[in-house]
Amino acid sequence: TALINAWAQCEKEERTGHGAIRAKEILQNMMRMYRDDGKHDVKPNVITFSTVITTLSRCHALEGSAEEAEALLDSMLELYEQTGDEDIRPNVVTGNAVISAWATRKAAGGAQRAEAVLHKMEQFCQPDVYSYNSVLNAYATTGNVRDARKLLAHMESSNDIEPDVVTYNTMLHVLAKSRGPRSAVETEQMLEHMEEHPNVTPTAVSYTSVITAWSRSSSPTKAIRANDLLQRMIQRYEQGDQSAKPDVFAFTSLLSACATTTGHFKQKRNALKLAIQTFESLSKPDALATPNQLTYTVMFRACSKLAADNQERTRLLQHLFRNCCKDGLLSKQALEICHYHMPSAMSNRLVPASLPFEWSENVPKKYRP
Repeated sequence: TALINAWAQCEKEERTGHGAIRAKEILQNMMRMYRDDGKHDVKPNVITFSTVITTLSRCHALEGSAEEAEALLDSMLELYEQTGDEDIRPNVVTGNAVISAWATRKAAGGAQRAEAVLHKMEQFCQPDVYSYNSVLNAYATTGNVRDARKLLAHMESSNDIEPDVVTYNTMLHVLAKSRGPRSAVETEQMLEHMEEHPNVTPTAVSYTSVITAWSRSSSPTKAIRANDLLQRMIQRYEQGDQSAKPDVFAFTSLLSACATTTGHFKQKRNALKLAIQTFESLSKPDALATPNQLTYTVMFRACSKLAADNQERTRLLQHLFRNCCKDGLLSKQALEICHYHMPSAMSNRLVPASLPFEWSENVPKKYRP
């Protein structure tokens, strides 16, 4: 067991796959000596198995690590059934490690294999909410709305497990990503279900997912709907719910809803006014968040797309550009928007051939001009 722990630690530090392979080989030798030679002093137990399975589940460098982890679980189950030894009985930690191995696998079918392990766990223990959330997250990663819905429905109807805020936030993420014709409406309906739930309280992540869903919709009123959600967040926060405090991602998602608004002139006009109002609120002394480079980029996009004419567009972009540079948040994408939408003469006056470092000093290196 000490050797297995040492190789598991080696794998954790080096992440090459070698430590995982050695830990598995040692466990297999222990199993053979215990089962075939009757050497009880090397009997593996649930901790030994779980250590190796967890090591394999985290070993992304080793091809087939998920298959290896599940094969060990099957061997463990077989050995337990043969001996009836409770020391070898898999527990929820063991099962969750195998679920994680499949859930984090990017290959097709990983989420389905993770759910199959979830049901296999019922042979030896009661899966916990982490077990279900891991499978749900796998479906979220692959955008599988149908199977995610089925799993959530099973949780809600079960007497043995109850969804938590992570469950619902994961489901909101699935729906927000789906871009279906009713995705935004369905996402907001789920948020309302959370607000009424006796044991679940929506967080800033919950609200931001729904705002994002509206920003991705084709509804001409999406900016209004997104703003209503942001105001609900602010209200909950001001009433004492610290978990609902809006962050920069919530404000940026609202700006994105404004920037992508289509429809008639008045709708786009209102969206521009809302974008300006929202962006200006971030510069107030009591602002709930501070803009980042993405906030500025989305605001550049809103001004360029929603301005009534070229004169207004140039004025808005020029003002925004100066503030952006002052804050050190000029990104490559923002600069491209300015070059494209500003008159050449204006762009040449504002942007020197060699950009001062200070203009982008607060932008992550890979996003700098």
